[in-house]
Amino acid sequence: MSIFITHDSQSAMHKDADMNHYLCTLESGRDFVIKAPSHYDAAYIADDESKLMDDYLVDVIPIDDTDYVVFTDD
Repeated sequence: MSIFITHDSQSAMHKDADMNHYLCTLESGRDFVIKAPSHYDAAYIADDESKLMDDYLVDVIPIDDTDYVVFTDD
């Protein structure tokens, strides 16, 4: 199961075109996709979200292929 997360506080600061998608994997095997303006911001956002899911963050991988992202912002 994948979850798509967009942080409004980050989105408001940057244009949507400046945002990149990142695949975040958790220790439990779950994963989710976030949008962030940089690798640095993605790491902090992913860490915060993993804590909200009561899980541990394993990896944050930039997604270059937009076909992987099945959800849209529409």
